[in-house]
Amino acid sequence: TYKLVVHGDGRHNFRGLSYCTKDGVIGMQSGSELVYDVSIALAERLESLDLRDASASSKDDHDMIVNLVADEGGMDQMNIFIRENMADDLCKVQGSFIERMANIRSTLTSWSHDDVAEHPSPRESSICIPESITTLVTARRELSS
Repeated sequence: TYKLVVHGDGRHNFRGLSYCTKDGVIGMQSGSELVYDVSIALAERLESLDLRDASASSKDDHDMIVNLVADEGGMDQMNIFIRENMADDLCKVQGSFIERMANIRSTLTSWSHDDVAEHPSPRESSICIPESITTLVTARRELSS
């Protein structure tokens, strides 16, 4: 189950759109590590979303929603807005995922000299993160500081 939440009190105070799940808000730092799989699943569903196909529990509700969407630029514009917002949130989730995986790999491969003497590794440890990703993670850490 997903919920879209529009923040603000109308056009003049619009603060964004959030994709809420039972495990957290997609793209939010505090909970994004809990919703990697949900983020991907929702993004895949939004790839083919067309608001023209949406329905409501009553004709009055449907008409009200269609009119509100028309006031904001129409169905095509709203489809684009929802997809672009999800793409931005996926970028945040991706950064969080990459950073978390890098930290876990670092912990798994950082043995002290005493540990290495007791448990020699059969191969050299290698980091599987491309340079472009490492640059992204470094930039993200710098921005957080």
